[in-house]
Amino acid sequence: MSARQKFATQIDEKLLEQLRALAQKDGRHIQAIVEDALRAHMSTRAPIAPRPEVMAAYAQTHDRFAKVYEWLAK
Repeated sequence: MSARQKFATQIDEKLLEQLRALAQKDGRHIQAIVEDALRAHMSTRAPIAPRPEVMAAYAQTHDRFAKVYEWLAK
């Protein structure tokens, strides 16, 4: 597990109320819920890497279809 760092932020008071209620209901710390939410958000923002088999197929056909790929990229 990586080291933890404190940071300050602000949040809408109604949202904070909901967060506190959820933490109490689930028996969890607010910190854990916030970390889970941030991880989920960041995972949806991460660039998607092409699958290796797709890249291998592209590499095999690149010379033959280079002009088509250029046209599709436009």
